Amino acid sequence: MNHVIMLNSENRVPDTTNKFAYKFPTATKLTSEDTIALSNINLYNSFFNIEKTRGNNTVKFKWHAFITTEYNFVIPDGFYDIESLNYLFQFYMISRDLYTYNADTNSNIYYMELVVNSSIYGVELRFYPLPTVDEAIELNITAPVNSWSFHPTISKCPQLFFPDAFGTIIGFKGDQLYPPDADNTNMKREYTNNLIPQVSVVNAIIMTCNLVNSQFSSPVNVFHSMPISAGLGQLMTNTDSDRTDVNIFNGNYQEIRIELLDQTYSPLILHDFDLSINLLLRKAIPKKL
Repeated sequence: MNHVIMLNSENRVPDTTNKFAYKFPTATKLTSEDTIALSNINLYNSFFNIEKTRGNNTVKFKWHAFITTEYNFVIPDGFYDIESLNYLFQFYMISRDLYTYNADTNSNIYYMELVVNSSIYGVELRFYPLPTVDEAIELNITAPVNSWSFHPTISKCPQLFFPDAFGTIIGFKGDQLYPPDADNTNMKREYTNNLIPQVSVVNAIIMTCNLVNSQFSSPVNVFHSMPISAGLGQLMTNTDSDRTDVNIFNGNYQEIRIELLDQTYSPLILHDFDLSINLLLRKAIPKKL
């Protein structure tokens, strides 16, 4: 006997981002002869790669002008590729007057940038020395009005510090300064990623189900997995075309509980709960005596 069970946003467990529950009208006895299968799942890609809960949304920026000043940049929760992170850093620099203006080219000059190097599947961090007073005059470069002053004799690059969790995104080891030495930065500094950039932190969705308890799985209640098949904000559809029936663990159940995890078995942080999960519960036909 087959039973179609549908879950949607109304079935989300309160105060969670990844758990959904379908309550049976009454307690239901299920046996190992019964099976459950995923029919299909539809959900939007709403997974952020930078957010406060991941501990990767803050960086520190040191500006070495006449007076060295340190700033904390807080990145709003969201999904950022390398290019958009670079634009965001430029936005912060503008908002805090951490740039110069070139009157000859009528353009702003920024002294740090993130650049994609597609030929090596990598990212480059580039830092440029702030000009001295004489260099600024020679190049017709000015600082924003009433902001900071050029150093009279020393030209230093700014420095960036970020946690490991942010470094994973851009492909750099964290918890250290780039460039590492503030006293010898009077030249352009370039750094190539020393890790593989992991811009997308969610590469697969793993589903668990409380009706499943397999000695061959870890976690024991793994039920189904699906790849990330669409970009941010787009609908993803996954159908179990083979209709993989998974045997149910003997017991009396009040509900079916589905939990969504990422490829590391960490709870998935959904920001859009508009989804549908269709299950097929097959109850075995009792054997005739």
